[in-house]
Amino acid sequence: MTVVIFNDNIGRGAKECMNTLDCINCLLQVEEKYHLPEDDIDGFSYWIFHREAFMAKMLENKDHYGASYQVGGLSAWARLKLRCGMMKNAVFHKSVPLINADLMVFNHERRVRSGDRFDCIYTDEIAKCFSNVVVFERPYKQQHLRPVGTDNLVYTDRIEVLATISLLFHKVVLKNGYERIREQVRTKIKPACDEIAQVMQVDYDIEEIVTMMSDGYFLYQRKKELFDAEIKKYQPKAILEVVGDNVDCMIVNELAAAQNIPTIELQHGVTGREHTAYNYPEGITVKQFPQYFFTFSPYWCTEARYPIPPDHCRAVGFPHLERNAERFLGIEKDAKKIILFISQKPVGKELSDIAVELERKIDKNVYRIIYKLHPGEYDSWKTDYPELAKNGIEVIDNYETELYYLFAISTYQIGGLSSTAIFEGLYFGLQTFIYREKAVSFLLSLCEQGYAGAFDSAEELYRLIHESADTSENAAVFWKEKALENMKNEIETVIDSAG
Repeated sequence: MTVVIFNDNIGRGAKECMNTLDCINCLLQVEEKYHLPEDDIDGFSYWIFHREAFMAKMLENKDHYGASYQVGGLSAWARLKLRCGMMKNAVFHKSVPLINADLMVFNHERRVRSGDRFDCIYTDEIAKCFSNVVVFERPYKQQHLRPVGTDNLVYTDRIEVLATISLLFHKVVLKNGYERIREQVRTKIKPACDEIAQVMQVDYDIEEIVTMMSDGYFLYQRKKELFDAEIKKYQPKAILEVVGDNVDCMIVNELAAAQNIPTIELQHGVTGREHTAYNYPEGITVKQFPQYFFTFSPYWCTEARYPIPPDHCRAVGFPHLERNAERFLGIEKDAKKIILFISQKPVGKELSDIAVELERKIDKNVYRIIYKLHPGEYDSWKTDYPELAKNGIEVIDNYETELYYLFAISTYQIGGLSSTAIFEGLYFGLQTFIYREKAVSFLLSLCEQGYAGAFDSAEELYRLIHESADTSENAAVFWKEKALENMKNEIETVIDSAG
Protein backbone atom coordinates (compact mmCIF):
# COMPACT_ATOMS: atom_id res chain seq x y z
CA MET A 1 0.00 0.00 0.00
CA THR A 2 1.37 3.44 -0.88
CA VAL A 3 0.94 6.68 1.01
CA VAL A 4 -1.54 9.05 -0.59
CA ILE A 5 -0.51 12.66 -1.05
CA PHE A 6 -3.50 14.67 0.07
CA ASN A 7 -2.92 17.99 -1.67
CA ASP A 8 -1.92 18.81 -5.20
CA ASN A 9 0.38 21.50 -3.85
CA ILE A 10 2.27 19.15 -1.54
CA GLY A 11 5.49 19.46 -3.50
CA ARG A 12 5.31 23.25 -3.47
CA GLY A 13 4.88 23.62 0.25
CA ALA A 14 3.24 20.82 2.17
CA LYS A 15 3.90 22.46 5.48
CA GLU A 16 1.50 25.24 4.56
CA CYS A 17 -0.99 23.18 2.50
CA MET A 18 -1.61 20.03 4.57
CA ASN A 19 -4.21 20.49 7.26
CA THR A 20 -4.51 18.41 10.42
CA LEU A 21 -7.06 16.05 8.92
CA ASP A 22 -4.64 15.31 6.07
CA CYS A 23 -1.95 14.53 8.64
CA ILE A 24 -4.19 12.15 10.60
CA ASN A 25 -5.20 10.39 7.38
CA CYS A 26 -1.51 10.03 6.53
CA LEU A 27 -0.89 8.52 9.98
CA LEU A 28 -3.66 5.94 9.53
CA GLN A 29 -2.40 4.86 6.13
CA VAL A 30 1.19 4.49 7.30
CA GLU A 31 0.02 2.57 10.38
CA GLU A 32 -1.85 0.16 8.15
CA LYS A 33 1.06 -0.18 5.74
CA TYR A 34 3.55 -1.13 8.48
CA HIS A 35 1.02 -3.04 10.66
CA LEU A 36 2.01 -0.89 13.63
CA PRO A 37 -1.21 -1.22 15.69
CA GLU A 38 -0.86 -5.01 15.77
CA ASP A 39 2.85 -5.12 16.65
CA ASP A 40 4.36 -5.43 20.13
CA ILE A 41 7.60 -6.01 22.03
CA ASP A 42 7.22 -8.63 24.78
CA GLY A 43 3.48 -7.92 24.88
CA PHE A 44 3.92 -4.15 24.96
CA SER A 45 2.02 -2.45 22.12
CA TYR A 46 4.64 0.27 21.80
CA TRP A 47 2.91 2.10 18.94
CA ILE A 48 -0.64 2.08 20.33
CA PHE A 49 0.52 3.52 23.64
CA HIS A 50 2.51 6.35 22.07
CA ARG A 51 0.93 7.14 18.70
CA GLU A 52 -0.94 10.17 20.10
CA ALA A 53 2.16 11.66 21.74
CA PHE A 54 4.15 11.02 18.55
CA MET A 55 1.56 12.74 16.40
CA ALA A 56 1.28 15.66 18.81
CA LYS A 57 5.03 16.17 18.47
CA MET A 58 4.84 16.02 14.68
CA LEU A 59 1.98 18.53 14.56
CA GLU A 60 3.83 20.78 16.98
CA ASN A 61 6.87 20.67 14.70
CA LYS A 62 4.63 21.40 11.74
CA ASP A 63 3.23 24.32 13.78
CA HIS A 64 -0.29 23.85 12.52
CA TYR A 65 -1.74 24.89 15.86
CA GLY A 66 0.79 27.61 16.65
CA ALA A 67 2.36 28.09 20.07
CA SER A 68 1.24 25.79 22.84
CA TYR A 69 0.53 26.84 26.40
CA GLN A 70 3.64 27.59 28.35
CA VAL A 71 4.03 26.20 31.84
CA GLY A 72 6.31 28.05 34.20
CA GLY A 73 9.30 26.15 35.59
CA LEU A 74 9.40 25.09 39.22
CA SER A 75 12.23 25.64 41.64
CA ALA A 76 14.21 22.69 42.98
CA TRP A 77 12.54 23.19 46.37
CA ALA A 78 9.05 23.15 44.82
CA ARG A 79 9.85 19.96 42.89
CA LEU A 80 11.15 18.30 46.07
CA LYS A 81 7.96 19.22 47.94
CA LEU A 82 5.82 17.73 45.19
CA ARG A 83 7.81 14.50 45.18
CA CYS A 84 7.57 14.23 48.96
CA GLY A 85 3.83 14.75 48.63
CA MET A 86 3.61 11.91 46.13
CA MET A 87 5.53 9.65 48.50
CA LYS A 88 3.11 10.52 51.28
CA ASN A 89 0.12 9.80 49.05
CA ALA A 90 1.74 6.52 47.99
CA VAL A 91 1.70 5.41 51.62
CA PHE A 92 -1.56 6.84 52.99
CA HIS A 93 -3.93 6.90 49.98
CA LYS A 94 -3.19 3.58 48.31
CA SER A 95 -6.33 1.53 49.03
CA VAL A 96 -9.80 1.47 50.59
CA PRO A 97 -11.57 -1.37 52.49
CA LEU A 98 -13.87 -2.42 49.66
CA ILE A 99 -14.23 -5.62 47.65
CA ASN A 100 -16.52 -6.75 44.85
CA ALA A 101 -17.07 -3.24 43.52
CA ASP A 102 -19.94 -2.50 41.17
CA LEU A 103 -17.72 0.06 39.48
CA MET A 104 -14.03 0.84 39.38
CA VAL A 105 -13.76 4.48 38.27
CA PHE A 106 -10.77 6.31 36.82
CA ASN A 107 -11.73 9.96 37.16
CA HIS A 108 -10.36 13.15 35.63
CA GLU A 109 -7.58 14.35 37.92
CA ARG A 110 -8.02 17.99 36.85
CA ARG A 111 -10.84 18.66 39.27
CA VAL A 112 -12.99 21.82 39.17
CA ARG A 113 -13.72 24.01 42.18
CA SER A 114 -17.33 23.77 43.35
CA GLY A 115 -17.90 25.94 46.41
CA ASP A 116 -15.46 24.84 49.10
CA ARG A 117 -14.37 21.60 47.39
CA PHE A 118 -13.04 20.22 44.11
CA ASP A 119 -15.18 17.89 41.98
CA CYS A 120 -14.57 15.61 39.05
CA ILE A 121 -17.31 16.99 36.81
CA TYR A 122 -17.44 13.76 34.79
CA THR A 123 -17.62 10.94 37.34
CA ASP A 124 -18.56 12.22 40.81
CA GLU A 125 -22.30 12.37 40.09
CA ILE A 126 -22.57 8.97 38.43
CA ALA A 127 -20.38 7.32 41.09
CA LYS A 128 -22.97 8.27 43.70
CA CYS A 129 -25.62 6.32 41.77
CA PHE A 130 -23.97 2.99 42.61
CA SER A 131 -23.54 1.44 46.06
CA ASN A 132 -20.04 -0.06 45.80
CA VAL A 133 -17.61 2.15 43.90
CA VAL A 134 -13.85 2.62 44.14
CA VAL A 135 -12.39 5.71 42.46
CA PHE A 136 -8.78 5.93 41.26
CA GLU A 137 -7.17 9.31 40.69
CA ARG A 138 -3.88 10.08 38.93
CA PRO A 139 -1.70 12.92 40.21
CA TYR A 140 -2.42 16.29 38.63
CA LYS A 141 0.92 18.07 38.21
CA GLN A 142 2.31 15.69 40.89
CA GLN A 143 -0.38 16.57 43.42
CA HIS A 144 -4.12 16.27 44.08
CA LEU A 145 -6.72 19.01 44.45
CA ARG A 146 -8.40 18.90 47.86
CA PRO A 147 -10.81 18.85 49.67
CA VAL A 148 -13.13 16.55 47.72
CA GLY A 149 -16.49 14.90 48.24
CA THR A 150 -15.54 11.65 46.47
CA ASP A 151 -16.01 8.46 48.48
CA ASN A 152 -13.59 5.49 48.38
CA LEU A 153 -10.87 7.51 46.67
CA VAL A 154 -7.52 5.86 45.89
CA TYR A 155 -4.55 7.83 44.59
CA THR A 156 -2.33 6.14 42.01
CA ASP A 157 0.82 7.85 43.36
CA ARG A 158 2.11 4.51 44.69
CA ILE A 159 1.89 3.00 41.20
CA GLU A 160 3.59 6.06 39.67
CA VAL A 161 6.42 5.95 42.19
CA LEU A 162 7.08 2.21 41.87
CA ALA A 163 6.93 2.31 38.07
CA THR A 164 9.36 5.24 37.96
CA ILE A 165 11.78 3.44 40.28
CA SER A 166 11.62 0.39 38.01
CA LEU A 167 12.38 2.51 34.95
CA LEU A 168 15.33 4.24 36.61
CA PHE A 169 16.70 0.91 37.80
CA HIS A 170 16.74 -0.40 34.24
CA LYS A 171 18.24 2.78 32.81
CA VAL A 172 21.00 3.03 35.43
CA VAL A 173 21.72 -0.53 36.59
CA LEU A 174 20.45 -2.86 33.87
CA LYS A 175 21.67 -0.71 30.99
CA ASN A 176 22.16 -3.55 28.53
CA GLY A 177 18.51 -4.58 28.79
CA TYR A 178 17.39 -1.00 28.34
CA GLU A 179 19.58 -0.53 25.26
CA ARG A 180 18.26 -3.79 23.81
CA ILE A 181 14.73 -2.43 23.95
CA ARG A 182 15.86 0.88 22.44
CA GLU A 183 17.36 -0.91 19.48
CA GLN A 184 14.19 -2.96 18.92
CA VAL A 185 12.02 0.15 19.07
CA ARG A 186 14.27 2.09 16.70
CA THR A 187 14.30 -0.72 14.14
CA LYS A 188 10.54 -1.10 14.23
CA ILE A 189 9.44 2.54 14.06
CA LYS A 190 12.04 4.38 11.97
CA PRO A 191 10.74 3.55 8.46
CA ALA A 192 7.17 4.51 9.38
CA CYS A 193 8.17 7.67 11.27
CA ASP A 194 10.41 8.76 8.40
CA GLU A 195 7.59 8.28 5.93
CA ILE A 196 5.11 10.28 8.01
CA ALA A 197 7.66 13.06 8.46
CA GLN A 198 8.38 13.12 4.73
CA VAL A 199 4.70 13.43 3.79
CA MET A 200 4.09 16.12 6.44
CA GLN A 201 7.35 17.84 5.46
CA VAL A 202 8.54 18.24 9.05
CA ASP A 203 11.79 17.55 10.88
CA TYR A 204 11.77 15.34 13.94
CA ASP A 205 14.22 13.65 16.31
CA ILE A 206 13.94 9.87 16.02
CA GLU A 207 15.91 9.39 19.24
CA GLU A 208 13.35 11.44 21.16
CA ILE A 209 10.60 9.11 19.96
CA VAL A 210 12.72 6.02 20.66
CA THR A 211 13.36 7.20 24.22
CA MET A 212 9.67 7.87 24.80
CA MET A 213 8.65 4.38 23.67
CA SER A 214 11.56 2.61 25.40
CA ASP A 215 10.75 4.30 28.70
CA GLY A 216 7.14 3.38 28.09
CA TYR A 217 8.10 -0.29 27.78
CA PHE A 218 9.49 -0.44 31.34
CA LEU A 219 6.78 1.75 32.86
CA TYR A 220 4.17 -0.46 31.22
CA GLN A 221 5.63 -3.72 32.54
CA ARG A 222 5.55 -2.53 36.16
CA LYS A 223 2.25 -0.68 35.95
CA LYS A 224 0.58 -3.66 34.37
CA GLU A 225 1.49 -5.83 37.38
CA LEU A 226 0.28 -3.20 39.84
CA PHE A 227 -3.01 -2.41 38.10
CA ASP A 228 -3.71 -6.10 37.65
CA ALA A 229 -3.41 -6.52 41.41
CA GLU A 230 -5.88 -3.64 41.94
CA ILE A 231 -8.43 -5.17 39.56
CA LYS A 232 -8.14 -8.54 41.29
CA LYS A 233 -8.47 -6.86 44.70
CA TYR A 234 -11.71 -4.98 43.93
CA GLN A 235 -13.18 -7.38 41.34
CA PRO A 236 -15.29 -4.74 39.59
CA LYS A 237 -18.31 -5.58 37.46
CA ALA A 238 -17.36 -2.76 35.10
CA ILE A 239 -14.71 -0.06 34.76
CA LEU A 240 -15.64 3.56 34.06
CA GLU A 241 -13.01 6.04 32.90
CA VAL A 242 -12.34 9.53 31.61
CA VAL A 243 -9.52 10.28 29.16
CA GLY A 244 -9.27 6.73 27.90
CA ASP A 245 -6.10 7.55 25.96
CA ASN A 246 -4.20 8.08 29.20
CA VAL A 247 -1.55 5.35 29.59
CA ASP A 248 -3.02 4.11 32.89
CA CYS A 249 -6.48 3.71 31.39
CA MET A 250 -5.04 1.97 28.34
CA ILE A 251 -3.28 -0.55 30.55
CA VAL A 252 -6.44 -1.12 32.57
CA ASN A 253 -8.47 -1.56 29.36
CA GLU A 254 -6.02 -4.19 28.17
CA LEU A 255 -6.18 -6.06 31.48
CA ALA A 256 -9.97 -5.82 31.66
CA ALA A 257 -10.38 -7.17 28.12
CA ALA A 258 -8.39 -10.27 29.12
CA GLN A 259 -10.62 -10.74 32.17
CA ASN A 260 -13.97 -10.09 30.44
CA ILE A 261 -14.64 -6.95 32.44
CA PRO A 262 -16.41 -4.28 30.36
CA THR A 263 -14.73 -0.87 30.15
CA ILE A 264 -16.58 2.37 29.43
CA GLU A 265 -15.14 5.76 28.58
CA LEU A 266 -17.16 8.94 29.18
CA GLN A 267 -16.68 11.63 26.54
CA HIS A 268 -14.97 14.62 28.13
CA GLY A 269 -14.36 16.85 25.11
CA VAL A 270 -14.67 17.11 21.36
CA THR A 271 -13.51 14.09 19.37
CA GLY A 272 -13.69 14.46 15.60
CA ARG A 273 -11.63 12.97 12.78
CA GLU A 274 -8.60 15.10 13.70
CA HIS A 275 -8.20 13.66 17.21
CA THR A 276 -5.50 10.97 17.06
CA ALA A 277 -6.77 9.10 20.13
CA TYR A 278 -10.19 8.40 18.59
CA ASN A 279 -9.20 7.52 15.03
CA TYR A 280 -7.72 4.20 13.93
CA PRO A 281 -7.34 2.26 10.69
CA GLU A 282 -10.58 0.56 9.74
CA GLY A 283 -11.19 -3.01 10.88
CA ILE A 284 -8.55 -3.33 13.60
CA THR A 285 -9.12 -4.36 17.21
CA VAL A 286 -7.47 -2.19 19.86
CA LYS A 287 -7.54 -3.92 23.24
CA GLN A 288 -6.22 -0.76 24.89
CA PHE A 289 -9.30 1.20 23.75
CA PRO A 290 -12.41 1.03 25.98
CA GLN A 291 -15.05 -1.45 24.90
CA TYR A 292 -17.78 1.21 25.11
CA PHE A 293 -17.75 4.94 24.48
CA PHE A 294 -20.54 7.06 26.00
CA THR A 295 -21.01 10.30 24.09
CA PHE A 296 -22.72 13.65 24.67
CA SER A 297 -25.30 12.93 21.94
CA PRO A 298 -25.81 10.80 18.80
CA TYR A 299 -24.00 13.52 16.84
CA TRP A 300 -20.67 12.45 18.34
CA CYS A 301 -21.11 8.74 17.61
CA THR A 302 -20.12 9.19 13.97
CA GLU A 303 -17.63 12.04 14.31
CA ALA A 304 -14.54 9.83 14.58
CA ARG A 305 -13.27 6.45 13.43
CA TYR A 306 -13.59 4.62 16.75
CA PRO A 307 -12.15 1.06 16.86
CA ILE A 308 -15.30 -0.41 18.41
CA PRO A 309 -18.61 -1.72 16.99
CA PRO A 310 -21.10 1.09 16.23
CA ASP A 311 -23.57 -0.18 18.83
CA HIS A 312 -20.88 0.19 21.52
CA CYS A 313 -20.92 3.95 20.99
CA ARG A 314 -23.89 5.17 23.02
CA ALA A 315 -25.29 8.65 23.50
CA VAL A 316 -26.00 9.59 27.13
CA GLY A 317 -25.43 13.36 27.56
CA PHE A 318 -23.35 15.35 30.03
CA PRO A 319 -24.87 15.59 33.56
CA HIS A 320 -22.59 18.44 34.68
CA LEU A 321 -23.66 20.72 31.84
CA GLU A 322 -27.31 19.86 32.27
CA ARG A 323 -27.29 20.45 36.03
CA ASN A 324 -25.38 23.72 35.85
CA ALA A 325 -27.36 25.05 32.91
CA GLU A 326 -30.49 24.81 35.06
CA ARG A 327 -28.93 27.35 37.41
CA PHE A 328 -28.49 29.97 34.69
CA LEU A 329 -30.93 29.38 31.85
CA GLY A 330 -33.59 31.50 33.58
CA ILE A 331 -31.31 34.52 33.88
CA GLU A 332 -32.32 37.49 31.76
CA LYS A 333 -30.00 38.45 28.95
CA ASP A 334 -27.92 41.56 29.48
CA ALA A 335 -29.59 44.82 28.44
CA LYS A 336 -26.99 45.05 25.69
CA LYS A 337 -26.29 42.18 23.32
CA ILE A 338 -23.12 40.57 24.63
CA ILE A 339 -20.56 39.32 22.12
CA LEU A 340 -18.56 36.67 24.01
CA PHE A 341 -15.10 35.76 22.69
CA ILE A 342 -13.85 32.29 23.75
CA SER A 343 -10.06 32.49 23.57
CA GLN A 344 -7.36 29.84 23.22
CA LYS A 345 -3.64 30.56 23.18
CA PRO A 346 -2.84 29.20 19.68
CA VAL A 347 -5.44 31.53 18.15
CA GLY A 348 -5.59 34.16 20.89
CA LYS A 349 -3.54 36.82 19.12
CA GLU A 350 -5.79 36.77 16.08
CA LEU A 351 -9.02 36.67 18.10
CA SER A 352 -7.91 39.48 20.43
CA ASP A 353 -7.02 41.70 17.46
CA ILE A 354 -10.42 40.98 15.91
CA ALA A 355 -12.14 41.81 19.21
CA VAL A 356 -10.32 45.14 19.37
CA GLU A 357 -11.22 46.02 15.79
CA LEU A 358 -14.83 44.89 16.25
CA GLU A 359 -15.13 47.05 19.37
CA ARG A 360 -14.36 50.10 17.24
CA LYS A 361 -17.18 49.23 14.81
CA ILE A 362 -20.09 48.27 17.08
CA ASP A 363 -22.73 50.59 18.50
CA LYS A 364 -21.85 50.72 22.22
CA ASN A 365 -25.50 51.39 23.07
CA VAL A 366 -26.51 48.06 21.53
CA TYR A 367 -23.51 45.72 21.94
CA ARG A 368 -20.99 44.85 24.63
CA ILE A 369 -17.88 42.69 24.14
CA ILE A 370 -16.58 40.26 26.79
CA TYR A 371 -13.30 38.47 26.12
CA LYS A 372 -13.04 35.17 28.06
CA LEU A 373 -9.45 33.96 28.31
CA HIS A 374 -8.39 30.33 28.56
CA PRO A 375 -6.78 29.64 31.98
CA GLY A 376 -3.48 29.09 30.17
CA GLU A 377 -3.60 32.75 29.09
CA TYR A 378 -4.33 34.32 32.48
CA ASP A 379 -0.75 35.08 33.47
CA SER A 380 0.57 36.44 30.18
CA TRP A 381 -2.32 37.99 28.27
CA LYS A 382 -1.37 41.61 28.95
CA THR A 383 2.01 40.94 27.36
CA ASP A 384 0.76 38.65 24.62
CA TYR A 385 -2.21 40.81 23.63
CA PRO A 386 -1.10 44.42 24.29
CA GLU A 387 -3.84 45.97 22.14
CA LEU A 388 -6.50 44.10 24.08
CA ALA A 389 -4.93 45.16 27.37
CA LYS A 390 -5.14 48.87 26.61
CA ASN A 391 -8.42 48.86 24.71
CA GLY A 392 -10.88 48.77 27.61
CA ILE A 393 -12.72 45.60 26.56
CA GLU A 394 -13.93 43.58 29.55
CA VAL A 395 -11.50 40.67 29.92
CA ILE A 396 -12.22 37.64 32.11
CA ASP A 397 -8.84 36.48 33.43
CA ASN A 398 -9.80 34.61 36.61
CA TYR A 399 -11.61 31.51 37.87
CA GLU A 400 -14.33 33.45 39.70
CA THR A 401 -16.66 34.18 36.76
CA GLU A 402 -18.38 30.98 35.66
CA LEU A 403 -18.38 30.27 31.95
CA TYR A 404 -21.98 29.04 32.07
CA TYR A 405 -23.04 32.38 33.55
CA LEU A 406 -21.37 34.16 30.64
CA PHE A 407 -23.19 31.88 28.21
CA ALA A 408 -26.50 32.64 29.91
CA ILE A 409 -26.21 36.44 29.62
CA SER A 410 -24.66 36.50 26.13
CA THR A 411 -26.23 36.58 22.69
CA TYR A 412 -23.23 35.69 20.52
CA GLN A 413 -20.11 33.57 20.96
CA ILE A 414 -16.93 33.84 18.89
CA GLY A 415 -14.28 31.09 18.78
CA GLY A 416 -11.61 29.39 16.73
CA LEU A 417 -9.27 26.39 16.66
CA SER A 418 -11.17 23.76 18.74
CA SER A 419 -13.07 23.96 21.99
CA THR A 420 -15.78 22.01 23.81
CA ALA A 421 -16.95 25.39 25.12
CA ILE A 422 -18.29 26.30 21.67
CA PHE A 423 -20.67 23.33 21.82
CA GLU A 424 -21.64 24.21 25.39
CA GLY A 425 -22.48 27.72 24.19
CA LEU A 426 -24.75 26.19 21.56
CA TYR A 427 -26.62 24.48 24.41
CA PHE A 428 -27.52 27.99 25.61
CA GLY A 429 -28.76 28.96 22.15
CA LEU A 430 -25.95 31.38 21.36
CA GLN A 431 -25.43 32.62 17.82
CA THR A 432 -22.02 31.18 16.99
CA PHE A 433 -19.27 32.43 14.68
CA ILE A 434 -16.01 30.63 13.98
CA TYR A 435 -12.75 32.27 12.95
CA ARG A 436 -11.87 30.21 9.89
CA GLU A 437 -8.06 30.47 10.20
CA LYS A 438 -6.72 27.49 12.21
CA ALA A 439 -10.21 26.12 12.95
CA VAL A 440 -10.28 22.33 12.87
CA SER A 441 -12.64 20.48 10.57
CA PHE A 442 -15.38 19.70 13.11
CA LEU A 443 -15.80 23.41 13.90
CA LEU A 444 -15.90 24.29 10.23
CA SER A 445 -18.47 21.53 9.72
CA LEU A 446 -20.72 23.40 12.17
CA CYS A 447 -20.67 26.25 9.68
CA GLU A 448 -21.35 23.95 6.74
CA GLN A 449 -24.31 22.42 8.57
CA GLY A 450 -25.78 25.81 9.42
CA TYR A 451 -25.14 25.75 13.18
CA ALA A 452 -22.56 28.54 12.99
CA GLY A 453 -21.10 31.11 10.64
CA ALA A 454 -17.47 31.41 9.53
CA PHE A 455 -15.49 34.62 9.17
CA ASP A 456 -11.99 35.76 8.23
CA SER A 457 -11.96 39.36 9.48
CA ALA A 458 -13.56 41.75 11.94
CA GLU A 459 -15.42 43.37 9.05
CA GLU A 460 -16.96 40.05 8.03
CA LEU A 461 -17.82 39.20 11.65
CA TYR A 462 -19.48 42.60 12.07
CA ARG A 463 -21.65 41.89 9.01
CA LEU A 464 -22.58 38.40 10.21
CA ILE A 465 -23.64 39.70 13.62
CA HIS A 466 -25.94 42.26 12.00
CA GLU A 467 -27.46 39.68 9.67
CA SER A 468 -27.98 36.93 12.27
CA ALA A 469 -31.22 35.85 13.89
CA ASP A 470 -31.76 36.43 17.59
CA THR A 471 -31.43 32.87 18.92
CA SER A 472 -30.69 29.35 17.86
CA GLU A 473 -31.82 26.10 19.48
CA ASN A 474 -29.14 23.45 19.06
CA ALA A 475 -29.05 21.76 22.46
CA ALA A 476 -30.67 18.51 21.33
CA VAL A 477 -28.22 18.04 18.48
CA PHE A 478 -25.05 18.08 20.57
CA TRP A 479 -26.33 17.24 24.07
CA LYS A 480 -28.77 14.47 24.95
CA GLU A 481 -31.24 15.28 27.72
CA LYS A 482 -31.70 13.39 31.02
CA ALA A 483 -28.00 12.66 31.02
CA LEU A 484 -27.51 11.19 34.50
CA GLU A 485 -30.48 8.86 34.09
CA ASN A 486 -29.24 7.78 30.66
CA MET A 487 -25.74 7.16 31.95
CA LYS A 488 -26.91 5.05 34.89
CA ASN A 489 -29.22 2.97 32.70
CA GLU A 490 -26.55 2.34 30.07
CA ILE A 491 -23.96 1.32 32.67
CA GLU A 492 -26.41 -1.14 34.19
CA THR A 493 -27.16 -2.51 30.72
CA VAL A 494 -23.48 -3.04 30.04
CA ILE A 495 -23.01 -4.79 33.40
CA ASP A 496 -26.03 -7.04 32.81
CA SER A 497 -24.90 -7.95 29.30
CA ALA A 498 -21.50 -8.94 30.64
CA GLY A 499 -23.13 -11.51 32.89
